Amino acid sequence: MIGILLLICAQMIMASDFPVINDQDSFESDLHSAALINQLPNLKGGDHYLGLKISTLAINSPNGQFVPVPEVRLSIYPNPGYNMWANFAKWPGDSPTFSYGTGVQVAFYGENVQSEQAIGFTWSMITGEWYQQRDIKIHGMFSRVLDKWEYGLIALLDLHHVIAEKNLGVNSYDGTIMQIAPYIKLMNWDAYNLSLMVPLSKDGGAISLSLEHFLGKRD
Repeated sequence: MIGILLLICAQMIMASDFPVINDQDSFESDLHSAALINQLPNLKGGDHYLGLKISTLAINSPNGQFVPVPEVRLSIYPNPGYNMWANFAKWPGDSPTFSYGTGVQVAFYGENVQSEQAIGFTWSMITGEWYQQRDIKIHGMFSRVLDKWEYGLIALLDLHHVIAEKNLGVNSYDGTIMQIAPYIKLMNWDAYNLSLMVPLSKDGGAISLSLEHFLGKRD
């Protein structure tokens, strides 16, 4: 499974004129879509101390471009209710373009062990040759846990900030983006979780397929 995801990620790294800079509206629309998958939150932890996640993320930009983004994330789970992470992603483009970020999350468990909630904070930066995009997100997660499955909904408030170089033809800007992200997670293996997340906003939709390998099982 890991090999398949790595192969998909390798094939998806391709040149792309992204974001489009023909006009301000196209520029902002593309980067609003990028915010859908730039630093998505973790789907909580389990009975392990460490997690290594490989994700294949993609958006269909408002300008008709299919934009693939492979991502790698290392997570630390000090106990089942807390986790923090750092991630790195390669964005398509003729010039070196990548993103990096970090986040922290706290989960809450009620008397009904099948119902869980979580809140968290994430920070990330997309760094290109002539622009930078920063997304600071606060999120809440509501989920239902079954025997081998988990499904739920994530609500995100994204403080979106873009800095563009002068004389580029487009301007820097700030914005606020509201997202929802339905997800489903398969926990069919002791040390692996397979998950599918579909973040949505008024700017469109995206998809994230992830496989996380857990290390250091608790006694």
